[in-house]
Amino acid sequence: MPCSTCIDLGTGTGGILSSIETEGVFCIGVDHCMEALQAFDTTSGSPVLCAVSAVSRTFRRGCADLVVTNPPYYSHEVSRISPYPLRASARTGDCLTVYRFIFAGAHLLRKGGTLLLSGKLSEKDAMVQGLRAAGFHNVSLYRREGVMVLGAERM
Repeated sequence: MPCSTCIDLGTGTGGILSSIETEGVFCIGVDHCMEALQAFDTTSGSPVLCAVSAVSRTFRRGCADLVVTNPPYYSHEVSRISPYPLRASARTGDCLTVYRFIFAGAHLLRKGGTLLLSGKLSEKDAMVQGLRAAGFHNVSLYRREGVMVLGAERM
C-alpha cells in the first residue's frame, strides 16, 4: 500500500525526514522542543510542536501510513552529558519514554501502517514487548552500521 502521510515522532531538526525518500508524501515532524523545530528543515515536512504525551489529544487516530522515530533511550542516570543542550535533551528520558513513543505511534497509524523504531540493540527485547503490547505484529529487525531499527505493522 502506498504511503501518503509520514510522521516523525521526536523529529528534532528533521534529520530522519530529510534522509528518507518522501516525494509525494505529506510529512510531519513532531517534537516538544521549540528550539529544535526552529532549526527544522521545512523542505522535508511541516514541524508541529507537541509532546509525545499529547499526541493522542492533538492528532486524529489512524492519520498516518508510516511513523518513524528514534526516541531517547538513555535514562538520566546513565546518559552521556552533552555540552549541546538540544542534543542533551534529545538523548535522555525516563524508563517509560520509549513506550510512550510506541503507543503514540500506535495511535497515529492506520490499520496496516508501519512503525520504524530506532534504538539500542541491548533494548531490543523490551522494545519488541512494547510493540506487541501496543498492538503491533510482524516485527522485523534491521541492523546496519551499529544501528538497530525495528519495523512493525499495526493490526
